[in-house]
Amino acid sequence: MTATVSPLGGGEVEGRAVIIATGSPAAPELGGASLGYDLLRPFGHRVREPVPALVPLTVQPHPLTRLAEGVRFRGAASFTGQAGERAASSGEYLITAYGLSGIAGMDLGRAAGRAAAQAGGSRPTVGRLSLDFLPEWGREDIFDLLKKSGADDWRSALAGLVPEKVGQAVLAVSGLSDAIASRDAEAGILAGLVKGLDLLVTGTRGFTFAHVAAGGVLTEGFDRETLMSSGQPGLFACGELLDVDGDTGGFNLLWAFSSGFLAGGSAARFLEADGV
Repeated sequence: MTATVSPLGGGEVEGRAVIIATGSPAAPELGGASLGYDLLRPFGHRVREPVPALVPLTVQPHPLTRLAEGVRFRGAASFTGQAGERAASSGEYLITAYGLSGIAGMDLGRAAGRAAAQAGGSRPTVGRLSLDFLPEWGREDIFDLLKKSGADDWRSALAGLVPEKVGQAVLAVSGLSDAIASRDAEAGILAGLVKGLDLLVTGTRGFTFAHVAAGGVLTEGFDRETLMSSGQPGLFACGELLDVDGDTGGFNLLWAFSSGFLAGGSAARFLEADGV
């Protein structure tokens, strides 16, 4: 078999068995590129357009990103795209000047990346992000705690529930003054924001800051037992080049290692069967 595109932009690579393991466009400074797609398309393989995944989200300017930049918190979040994309995560988040990062925050990148690709730059925002700073407590629980806190001001009352700077942002979004005027009504407003603070998402930080890409060469074109091309004997592919990606936690590394092992072993057996 012959592949007609090389990493150097020209020439020809020939072999009785060839493994394509070029990765994706994620992390271009580490060598990420779309080369593998160009190598496999001539053999009839289709590509699902890749988008950044495991990547920080960017949002419109908001009191949270202004007042709580650099704050980490454990909570939950959900993303809803304007075209219907949905994703949810829980764990540790990092509030940044541009939006949301952290392990759990980047898990939402796949859906936000798809939403941004759907929008194609035609919209200033691609979806909504809702943050729950205390997922283990219900809204009524938080309402009761705020109402019974005994604090003379809301900033002190919120400081007992969420990081101080997050509390300042919640208070800023609420439109309430720090002084308590109506404890029941105002406690209800603040409890609602602690359980669901909304930000407008403008996109992601792109492939430059993405750990992986979602999308790639469709797996239906390869034998699941060997990772050999269904249309070209002796041609194998593995890793992030294929349309397989997972959340944070080592799943993508596991796929890269295990699929590479499978493709390598399959290529060796193919050559043995071919009498090489």
